[in-house]
Amino acid sequence: MPKTKSLPVDERITNAEEEIRKNKALLKTLLNEQKAEERKKRTHRICTRGGLLEGLLPDTITLNDERFKAFLEKTTANKFGRNILAELVAEQKQEDAANSAAAETQDGEEPAAENEGTAQGGGKSNASQPAQTAEPPSGTDEGKTGDGARSGS
Repeated sequence: MPKTKSLPVDERITNAEEEIRKNKALLKTLLNEQKAEERKKRTHRICTRGGLLEGLLPDTITLNDERFKAFLEKTTANKFGRNILAELVAEQKQEDAANSAAAETQDGEEPAAENEGTAQGGGKSNASQPAQTAEPPSGTDEGKTGDGARSGS
């Protein structure tokens, strides 16, 4: 069997440089695909949540952007709103940890943490339902909205 000669160093360098160019192009393509996928997920999330909000509060549809923003600020950017959000975020973290532990157990690994204290059953979130432990501020104008809140539009 005849021996095959190895390529000259210059040709191997040229081949390696071409391979590098191809890999850089592939990397750029993959990064662009990843960014497009992230944008698509974000757009879907925004549309879904906007639809949920309009479904729960149909009167917000008629508000212009300025009044809608004022509504959101008055109803969510206060202590009551932050408390509800903190509770929901904590529930989500517990649920995610439980799901992660369950996935690790299915893979035959030991779970990283016990999933005790999870408030949700069946892996579904009740985020669309109001939290029942927080109480709205009483006797304050926080959360009240109306056409008299701002002058003219």
